[in-house]
Amino acid sequence: MKRKIDGKAREALKLMDQARDFPHNTCPASRHVALAAERLIKHGEYAMLREEPDHVAMSMASTVTSLWKARTKLQELGCEESDGEWEKP
Repeated sequence: MKRKIDGKAREALKLMDQARDFPHNTCPASRHVALAAERLIKHGEYAMLREEPDHVAMSMASTVTSLWKARTKLQELGCEESDGEWEKP
């Protein structure tokens, strides 16, 4: 059942969709986490979260690991974050 989506949640889905460049910047774990986020926002539930929480958690952990590694690499390259965007030195 679909539910009413507030503005912040709608914006989060929009930004996630805009950032996706399949297959170039996605992996199975990030696509799984994106699907979970979309289902939770749109329907208030994600069956796999209840049925296989370890599987969902592993996808989340993998995605966060990749994110943190990418942020570290950007910092090593001299980039700086400003208002959620990365800028070249």
